[in-house]
Amino acid sequence: MRTKALAAIGRHNMIFPGDTVFVGLSGGADSVALTHFLYTVKDQMGFELRAVHINHKLRGKEADRDEMFVRDFCERFSIPLAVESRNVAGIAQKKGLSCEQAGREVRYEVFDRLCSEVEHGKIATAHTLSDLMETMIFNIARGCGIGGLCGIPAVRDNIIRPLIDCTREEIERYCEENNLSYVIDSTNLSDDFTRNKIRHAIIPALYEINPALDKTMRRLSSLAAQDEDFLSDLAQSALDSAKCSGGYSTEKLSPLSPSVLSRAIISASGISPSSRQVELLSQCVKVGSGSVQLGSDVVGTVACGKLSFAPPRKEPEKIPFWSVTLKDGTADLPDGRKIFLEDFSPEDALKAQKINKKLFINCICCDTINVNLTARIRKGGDTFSPAGRNCTKTLKKLFNEQGILADERWRRVLLEADGEIIWIEGLGASQKVYPDSKSVRVLLINITNNKNEDEPL
Repeated sequence: MRTKALAAIGRHNMIFPGDTVFVGLSGGADSVALTHFLYTVKDQMGFELRAVHINHKLRGKEADRDEMFVRDFCERFSIPLAVESRNVAGIAQKKGLSCEQAGREVRYEVFDRLCSEVEHGKIATAHTLSDLMETMIFNIARGCGIGGLCGIPAVRDNIIRPLIDCTREEIERYCEENNLSYVIDSTNLSDDFTRNKIRHAIIPALYEINPALDKTMRRLSSLAAQDEDFLSDLAQSALDSAKCSGGYSTEKLSPLSPSVLSRAIISASGISPSSRQVELLSQCVKVGSGSVQLGSDVVGTVACGKLSFAPPRKEPEKIPFWSVTLKDGTADLPDGRKIFLEDFSPEDALKAQKINKKLFINCICCDTINVNLTARIRKGGDTFSPAGRNCTKTLKKLFNEQGILADERWRRVLLEADGEIIWIEGLGASQKVYPDSKSVRVLLINITNNKNEDEPL
């Protein structure tokens, strides 16, 4: 174990002279072996060693026993010790986390605080090759990508794992050779937890298939990490190239391969969204519009050729529903504007289709309309059949696809004929009233400010 740990420290540049290393000491075999090993090399390598123990208050007297063991161990070797207690079960319930997740957050919160109080602080955890193998298998069972096959990195920021190439058997042998006692967490003996099932049943079965399992899985982890680093570098380069005011150009992001685009999205978001959320936002980038909530504090939005990330918008204040009937093809709207229809020759409409797209989306064919038109705003359950798409969708879905912001949706004017929406401001005509070469009567829809009817909005 000692040889492998020293090799890992040197290969990954884990510790330098002048560092202060805070080692997590739970009292189990792994953490005892790591603490003792670091104690034996600290003077030679020129770093200061301190131990940290956190009582999670989860196992009653057993947890208190572990704390007393750690205190005695550190006193025996004159290792400075910081002990803190946390009600992890209460924290987990409050945050909606598992106790395991809450405990991890608590541990790193304490470590980070202690590191901030010194220069060159490092956090040493006792993760082993056996832990790495269990993590890889757990990730595979959950349907991971390459990142999940990397397992546990030897170094992440200021976190170091000197025992990452050592098996649990090698660590227990080290404790025996150095006359080191340790405590056993009773929860590790139960198969009630997924990781314990992997440890007690799956890993032994895989060793029967391949007695060199630890070496081959370590190799797989290293190869996966190399590929992950390469793809992540590509994603970061793509992000740097696509950077624009307020976000990232979708014109530059959309041609990216799915593996690079997904990593670019994760990096740009600044959080760790689920694979499904990343997939949905990738689709939005490809089609050019839409938004996906990636977490409680982040929404990814694609609109106007740009991918951006921002906190969720507050629910917009809904405008009171209104509806007015057009008399003689005109009506004053409650929002201060005016709508009026004017005859537009079919020939001019077809010319506008080729030359002036913005003008053409305001044209409708009235050959099949025999009732007065109604102008209104949206209401729940509205559907629309956009011209040329052979489908009917809810307005909510259409507005999402177009990247129309929530508070803007309540200001869009709709035209309705006999209970059917035939035109939407900014989206154009429905399939039913879309002008074509056979149209006899075409109307041009104008919406203007009442204060200046010559200035269309």
